[in-house]
Amino acid sequence: MKKLIAYISLALLAASAFAKTTGFMLRPNGPLREDKGKGGVEWATTVPEGTELTIEDENPVLLTLITEKERFDNIKFYKVSYDKKTYYARESEVALGKSVTVILSDTTLFSKPAISSFLNAQIEKASLVVAGEKSKNADIDFTEIQYWSGSASEIRKRYVFSEKVSENKKDLEAVRVVDTALALKNKDAEKERAMKQELFKNAKKLNTSDEITEYVQAEYDKIFGRVDLESFLTGKIKSADGSKVNVRKAPVDGEIVAQREDGDEIPAFCARSASKSSYDGITDYWYVYESGEDGLYWIFGGYIEWENDKPIEQEGESERF
Repeated sequence: MKKLIAYISLALLAASAFAKTTGFMLRPNGPLREDKGKGGVEWATTVPEGTELTIEDENPVLLTLITEKERFDNIKFYKVSYDKKTYYARESEVALGKSVTVILSDTTLFSKPAISSFLNAQIEKASLVVAGEKSKNADIDFTEIQYWSGSASEIRKRYVFSEKVSENKKDLEAVRVVDTALALKNKDAEKERAMKQELFKNAKKLNTSDEITEYVQAEYDKIFGRVDLESFLTGKIKSADGSKVNVRKAPVDGEIVAQREDGDEIPAFCARSASKSSYDGITDYWYVYESGEDGLYWIFGGYIEWENDKPIEQEGESERF
């Protein structure tokens, strides 16, 4: 019996010695490198954000990174397996953990699992993260996350409210499908449009959380959401409290490209978003404010006082795709 126990113990130790760790590339368009015999590692391929990698050794090695212009010494790399090949991935770009998941809505980051540790920073809705341990403090549930910080160019560990981290695998699947659609390029514009629409339809069919369903719709609207109006409309800015109103590159959460004062006259509108959205507690369409060099600029209809009749919704038009 003692010999049997000893054999089992040795077998378990041997198994643990060869056990592989799972990691996830969290840098968007994350690079994998390989040794090409030039005294360091060079770019070999790129994988999407959230790609699962097998970590051959949790202890990173110091290697020279070779780029087209420079060499960087003593960079930490994990030796990883992906698609049956061996590569090297920077430690600062890979999160170790059991699974990757998605953030349900824009949410505050905390340095510790406590309200008092809130940071002047947020993580955006639909961001991919590797979730870790959960903690409870003052009856509030927190989850540790690892996420890619674009400003710092590295993975950071922070805490968020647990309710903001999705446990629905379909949410992750939908976000990945949307990411594929947004990155898709084709020389034939019509084919590209049709392929993207098909991907969005596939994402919409998934049984996702309400927040991710709205995210899929919003991303779709940014590309395909323009509805031409039968007549031109004019008006002026009328904010709820007299403050400036943002002009954005896309409805809801697009980049702010300008601001307009309360009472400013606005140009004639010829198009609006395909669906309504709620913004600052108001539900309305977004309207094309003007055309910029890099696309259409939008303003929220809830902040417009119309000089002529407010646009009538076209009969039979679906607000959702």
